Amino acid sequence: MTNIVDEGIVKCKQYWPDIEGDMEQYGSIQVQLDHKDVYAFFTVYKLIVQRQSGHGPARYCSPHHWKWRVIITMPDLAPMNYLL
Repeated sequence: MTNIVDEGIVKCKQYWPDIEGDMEQYGSIQVQLDHKDVYAFFTVYKLIVQRQSGHGPARYCSPHHWKWRVIITMPDLAPMNYLL
């Protein structure tokens, strides 16, 4: 759920294929990219994961946030005190 590389630091390894229909093999586990939905700040990857010696395939949705919105913070939280 993070950028793969952020400020030059590797944050995670990409375990999903880039192209829909492609498959990656990790030991006895196969990961296939079934579909991806690209939005403004994130992509949702729909994956099919299966163990070679296991039961049928499992489907997963994996969100990947690749661009974060700038969060504006209030300098003084006094106006928010009425909510407490």
